[in-house]
Amino acid sequence: MNYLEIQNKAAKVKLNDQVDKFSIDQVIEEIDKTYGMKGVEDSFAIGEIVACAENAIDTLTVEIHTGGGSVFDGYRLFNSMQELRNRGVSVTARINTLAASMGSVIAMAADKIEIAANGRMMIHEASTAMAGDAEKMRQTANLLEGISDEIAAIYAMKTGKTQKEMRDLMKSETWMTAKQAVEMGFADSIFDTKAKNMASILDRFRPDAALTEKVIGLEASVASAENQITEISAQLTEVQNDFATAIAELSELKASNESITAQLTEAQSQLQSEKDVVIAKVAEIETLNEKLIEAQNSASAKAAEILASAGVPPIDANQDPLETKTLREQINALPTAQARLEATLKNWDKLNK
Repeated sequence: MNYLEIQNKAAKVKLNDQVDKFSIDQVIEEIDKTYGMKGVEDSFAIGEIVACAENAIDTLTVEIHTGGGSVFDGYRLFNSMQELRNRGVSVTARINTLAASMGSVIAMAADKIEIAANGRMMIHEASTAMAGDAEKMRQTANLLEGISDEIAAIYAMKTGKTQKEMRDLMKSETWMTAKQAVEMGFADSIFDTKAKNMASILDRFRPDAALTEKVIGLEASVASAENQITEISAQLTEVQNDFATAIAELSELKASNESITAQLTEAQSQLQSEKDVVIAKVAEIETLNEKLIEAQNSASAKAAEILASAGVPPIDANQDPLETKTLREQINALPTAQARLEATLKNWDKLNK
């Protein structure tokens, strides 16, 4: 299997197998070869990867296609990639097309993570197969909890989210498309897997080298524009969905407003009807009051008429009734006046009959 490609001070290695001791040894060995034997002889080492200044690489691309595997073997490559970054090497993880389980953790060690448009990434809790007594099981469970916490911290550092949020995603065994991986912060960009007409190094020395360089530049610009169009199209779709949601909510509010307006109109009509009833009642009360006053006046006049026919003179309101002789005489004559009044009332009743 060919693991290594070298292009101008740039190295590319591929992890296209399960993460275990053998596959990680192969990848680290291929990386080590890009630095030359002089680095080994001078013992200028970073972890398990040996380097020398005169033959050092500028960039390293680690192509990943794995379903995962051993956490501790995966950590070896993860640590080596981070050490390379500390030495100034630009490390890119290129997911083509699966980075699941420990494969996704290894990708987090890179400066930049690219994923194929049809690629997938998966994260989940650390797991193992174990047999033993209860104490052994508890020890294993504690170990797995610690490993899951470590991995969640690595994801959190890359995505900018909290460690708890990462553990929740891991417990749910979260699968992500390329677009979702970029949106959630697990990857930085989506790369195009379409074949491109790239010029070789020898083409640059031909008479049309300048034109070739321009073509290469234009092809890169077109690829960048295509990626931007894809992103803008996704954003446009999202905006259209938001707009449709807003229209639906507006229609719902309009219907609710029409219902409220109808209820208000009905209430106003009912209020006006009740107001008209009240006005009619007030007018009726005023009429009854007028009739009552008229009856009271008629009764008073009839009473005065009866008293006069009985020989009782009207009383002066400005005269002291206790010091008036006429009043005393009237009081003394009350029995006679009462008899006369009764006789008059009897005659009145006979006349009315």
